[in-house]
Amino acid sequence: MSDLPELQPDETVVLQINDVGIRKSPFGMHDELYLTSKALLLQKKNMFGKAKEVLRFPLDRIRVVNGEVQAKMGKKDIVTPTLDVYFEDGFQRFLFTWEKDVKEWIAAINAVVKGEPFEPKGEFDDMMQDMAKMAAFAERISDSVVGSVTRVKDALGIKSHEKVVLKCPSCGASLAGIRGETDICPYCGTCVKF
Repeated sequence: MSDLPELQPDETVVLQINDVGIRKSPFGMHDELYLTSKALLLQKKNMFGKAKEVLRFPLDRIRVVNGEVQAKMGKKDIVTPTLDVYFEDGFQRFLFTWEKDVKEWIAAINAVVKGEPFEPKGEFDDMMQDMAKMAAFAERISDSVVGSVTRVKDALGIKSHEKVVLKCPSCGASLAGIRGETDICPYCGTCVKF
């Protein structure tokens, strides 16, 4: 990452991303995009990381139609997501690597243009969301597999040898038994199914 582009005295950076561009070259995208409190700044860089120029796109020039800020997700090709921003005097397409980044930028631009607070999500937040989704999916698969195996065993008359420990529903005593079998609690005489 290079030095921050020059900002106006009352301008602050809200969001920044590396490896974006307005043109895709065979050598990749090397530019940096900044969302500030006043503009989108594209710091153009060569493939060696040296800053060439900074393009400024003022936020007050972005079209707002029926309360909707005109910053949308698009596609340059089958694999390149884009941030398409419609200005009063034209259109600018920024090429990104990941759709999730484009979505975050759209949310950020909307918030800043509307004067609302914006809290950027970090990679850790994305990773934790993905892990929670994977854990929930794995749990559903596991429950499905266990249920299917139990139904097959029951249909075939195969007895389980899985030991189970549970509490007696009447007296609360800790009891051990084989899953699917029934036994009597030695403490209170209640019939318990394991």
